[in-house]
Amino acid sequence: MSHSNSISSAQISKKPQTTRAQWIDTARGIAVFLVVFQHSLIILKNSLEIKLPQWLLLFGDFLILFRMPTLCLVSGIFLYKKVSEPKDKYWVNRVLRLGYLYFIWSMVYIIAHVAFAATSPQENVTKEFLHWAKITVTLHSELWYFFALMFFYAYWRVTLKIPKLVQLPVIIIFYILYASDTIVTSSWGWDHTFQYLLYFMFGAWFGPKILKTVPKLSYIYGAILTSIVFGIFTLYIIAGNREYFPWIETIAGPIALFWFIWMCSKIDDIIPVNSLTRFLGFRTLPIYALHFILLEAVIPLVGKILGTNFSTLEYILLPWFLTIIITLICLIIWKMTYKVAPFMYDLPRRFYR
Repeated sequence: MSHSNSISSAQISKKPQTTRAQWIDTARGIAVFLVVFQHSLIILKNSLEIKLPQWLLLFGDFLILFRMPTLCLVSGIFLYKKVSEPKDKYWVNRVLRLGYLYFIWSMVYIIAHVAFAATSPQENVTKEFLHWAKITVTLHSELWYFFALMFFYAYWRVTLKIPKLVQLPVIIIFYILYASDTIVTSSWGWDHTFQYLLYFMFGAWFGPKILKTVPKLSYIYGAILTSIVFGIFTLYIIAGNREYFPWIETIAGPIALFWFIWMCSKIDDIIPVNSLTRFLGFRTLPIYALHFILLEAVIPLVGKILGTNFSTLEYILLPWFLTIIITLICLIIWKMTYKVAPFMYDLPRRFYR
C-alpha cells in the first residue's frame, strides 16, 4: 500500500518508514489528537448536559480551522506518485478500501449504539437502530471522513485530465458556499466533504511543493501567519458570537491550515515530541474509528463519578485528560484486535492484486 492515503496501511505497521517527510506524520498525529479533544468537548456538553465556558467553546472553534483540513490536505499530498498507477489497482487500494472501512465501522457503531440503548431504560432499541441506520446512509455520522476520502480519491482519478485552472474556480466556489453555511444540507458529512475537497485537491496538485516549501519557511513568515490567524480569531472572541464562525472559517481557514502545518514542521525538530506525534500520525485509523464511541461510553461514567459541577481548572484539565486516556485505549484496542481481526482495519487480502 502507498503512503498517499491519510489512513493507509502504513499507519498500522510496527516500524514507520523514515524515507518520507516526517513532519507530515507529526502534523497528522497532532491533528487526530485534536479531533479526539474536540469530540470530548462536544460529548461532555451533550451527554452530561453541562454548560461549558464560552471561552472553551471558542477554543474548540479555533481547532476546527485546521484539524480536519490537515488530515484532508495530507491525504492528497502523496497522490502525485500515483499518476501512473494502474486504474484497477488504484480503485481497489483507495476508493474501494475507504468505502469498505466506512461500511464496516458503521456496522460497529450501529451495533454499539443498539447495545447502549438496550442497557438504558430511557432508550428505545428500535428507535436507536433506525436513527443510526439513517445517519449512516445520509452521511450524517461521525464516520463521514471515511466516505469523504473515498469521494476525494474517486474525484481525483476521474478528473485527472481536466486542467487545474478549470477545476480550481469551481472547487473554490464550493468551499466558500459550504464553509460560510450559504449552502447547508441535512448532512454535515456531505457539507464537510464539499468544503474540504479544496484542501485535498490542493495537496494532490501541489504535494511536492508543499513538502519542499513548508519546512523551509522562516520564522518571519511563521510570525506573519501567526499574527494573521490569531488577529482574526481574536476579533471573533471579542465579538463573542458563534454565529460569525462560518465566515471566520471561510476567511481564516486556509491561512490557519498552513500556519498549523508550518508549526508542525518546526515541532518535528523537537525530541522526544516528534517521536510521539509521528507515532500517532501512523495510527490515525484506529484512533479516528474508535475514539467517538469510546467517548460516548466513558463520559457518562465520568459524570456519575465526578458529577457535573466542575471548577474552572477541571473544565480545562478534564477534556485533555479524557483525550489522552481515550487515545491510549484506542491504541490498546487496535493492538489487541489487529492480528485477530485485520478485516476491521483493511480490505481482506483477496481484494488486492
